[in-house]
Amino acid sequence: MNRRFQMAEKELEIMGRGRPKVSIVIPVHNGEDFVADAIESALSQTLEPLEVIVVDDGSTDGTANILKRYEDRIAIVSQENQGPSAARNKGIKMSRGEYVSFIDSDDFIVAEKSAQQSQILDRHPEVGLCYGICRAIDGRDGSVIKTTRPRDGPSDRSKAPFPPYYPTLAFMVRREWLDKVGGYDEGIRRSEDTDLRFKLWAAGCVFMSHTDLVGTYRIHVGSLSGDPVTHWHLHLKMVERHVEAMGESMSARARDEHLGFTWLRIACGHIAQKSAPEAAAALRNALSYDRSLLSTYNNWDLVIYHANPAFPALHQSWAPSLSEMWDRIVLILEHDESKPRMQLSDRGRSSERAALAHAMYRRAFADGKGFRARKLFVQFLMITKGRLPKDAPSRYAIQIAIGPLLTKLTVKLQRLIRGLKK
Repeated sequence: MNRRFQMAEKELEIMGRGRPKVSIVIPVHNGEDFVADAIESALSQTLEPLEVIVVDDGSTDGTANILKRYEDRIAIVSQENQGPSAARNKGIKMSRGEYVSFIDSDDFIVAEKSAQQSQILDRHPEVGLCYGICRAIDGRDGSVIKTTRPRDGPSDRSKAPFPPYYPTLAFMVRREWLDKVGGYDEGIRRSEDTDLRFKLWAAGCVFMSHTDLVGTYRIHVGSLSGDPVTHWHLHLKMVERHVEAMGESMSARARDEHLGFTWLRIACGHIAQKSAPEAAAALRNALSYDRSLLSTYNNWDLVIYHANPAFPALHQSWAPSLSEMWDRIVLILEHDESKPRMQLSDRGRSSERAALAHAMYRRAFADGKGFRARKLFVQFLMITKGRLPKDAPSRYAIQIAIGPLLTKLTVKLQRLIRGLKK
């Protein structure tokens, strides 16, 4: 039996069970190391019916052999290498689900993602795209680098259309909106997801975030994720193109948030490369768009990570003091004495210091340094008098206060309660 006939027979079998609610599209190019994890996570979804489509974008490694293991459970299509946008568009064309979501070949999603997000879209017919919480891990040792947390609720169109950066696996979108904007731009090979979301937002699509963890993505040494300067300069060009095209239809707040955050990421890349003049220039550009960038602990978490001498792997022995970390950023920012100072070192900038302190005790807590985390937490309380940064959930402070052991017991109890409810 030839492969084309096998696929047609499989489609008839799926159609006999009814149209799938969700289609999951996985593009892959030379992904033999991780693609099985992505496929397994897709096949482990609690939602049925569901279809999984893998597009092999001209792989030359052992990817085809791995895909062959799953050929009786997923749809597989191969094409010459055309890039991730073309691969995703091929998957969209093949798919039949009412809703579509995407997983990169080195990502994996939680079992409840499809059920949770399809329920949100079912309950809110006015929403075209929803997205949840994602976790980034180091591709070598699996250590957690950061957690990207959206604000809950529908997007306010007077603000930014969506967070400045969000990974592919975070969202689910209605097929009708993908058809309306023509899917991905196949001329783009980097930041293609952000480009798609700009097109959706410009066309009138409503976004909604939710506070459930939906998946995990890897950052690899040697990839563009591991070379942030290159990646974010490409991202900047794409954002600037959309800003210019949308003109006054994009609010100044939305424009500044996206441009400011992109320049911050470029600055972080230069910090990692120990290029102080370039980091200073990029950080000045970032703050010229959004002076509040360093008032959020998530952004400080990025700065701390990139300032680590062992970037992109977390270095357990590196434990700067709060004043050392602050002075390091002030020194970078004010590197060029010919430029006007940003006055970051003023005593009055307590919100920036508070966000930094919060990010540092969270990082220490994540690294298992309980005593150090509590010491930084006390410093944080002295700076802020108990006031958390605007993007910091109060449960983080509670975790530090009650200690790692009680935190683990609390998490286990929460899981037990959720299991009993189910």
